[in-house]
Amino acid sequence: MRKTTTPTSKRAVLAAIACLTLAAACDVHTRDAFAMQRDAPPLAASSGSFAVTLESDSGSLPSYTHRGGVFVEGRRGEAYGVRVTNSTPERVEVVVTVDGRDVVSGAPGDFEAQRGYVVEPWGSVRVDGFRRSLDEVAQFRFASPEDSYSSRRGTPENVGVVGVAVFRERLRRAPSNPVPLAVPGPAEARAEAPGADMDKGASRRGRLGTQYGEDRAAPVTETRFERAEPQRPDALLAVYYDSREGLVARGVLPPPVSALPIEPEPEPFPVNGRFAPPPP
Repeated sequence: MRKTTTPTSKRAVLAAIACLTLAAACDVHTRDAFAMQRDAPPLAASSGSFAVTLESDSGSLPSYTHRGGVFVEGRRGEAYGVRVTNSTPERVEVVVTVDGRDVVSGAPGDFEAQRGYVVEPWGSVRVDGFRRSLDEVAQFRFASPEDSYSSRRGTPENVGVVGVAVFRERLRRAPSNPVPLAVPGPAEARAEAPGADMDKGASRRGRLGTQYGEDRAAPVTETRFERAEPQRPDALLAVYYDSREGLVARGVLPPPVSALPIEPEPEPFPVNGRFAPPPP
């Protein structure tokens, strides 16, 4: 029988125990609840202090802002990674989901129960796949919705979105002169958080999903990280993705010119009459 705990007791346990969190060892670059409901408006891809982007090995994938959300154009068979950027002077933990599935455990996304990656101050981390071990991941690769990892695990309704929950770290001792946790920096000043007033239909099921791809080396180590607020993220971010055809169907991109009805151009001299008769 599964033992249940009240929210209060669960919060106390999580606050008292410093749980293990993954820290990326090979790709750190120096420099309110998350509910993916069908009728919920899309989340933003940045919050000023934190941001999430999708990129291939050759660079960032084409992205489009549409009524407050960010949509990425993917191509079937293309490999990609999820980059999370931390523009604050403190390290944070990020719990990442792809198509509603946690990228570490593969279980349905639950940022309260699941742990993620540590991102260093003024740094970023790239997550390339669903984690298979401390040494490798299964590469993220765009595929048909039916072939996606989420669909094959029984949750096709969540295909087409990458989510990130960000948690700040609990301070171990108070400084003699307290300062704000988030000190504005150059990257934070440049970032603007888009609105979230997107139409409901834009977050519907698309034509592209993410496959549990081939093995890829991605060594990490485990480290201790205690969340300042175990059950309440400091930021909830999302990037939505689809094929070009799917983005057109959603209204993110305009239809191709060939698909638009072509009317004949008006004639400047249709009759060449000599004088202007009165109208009928």
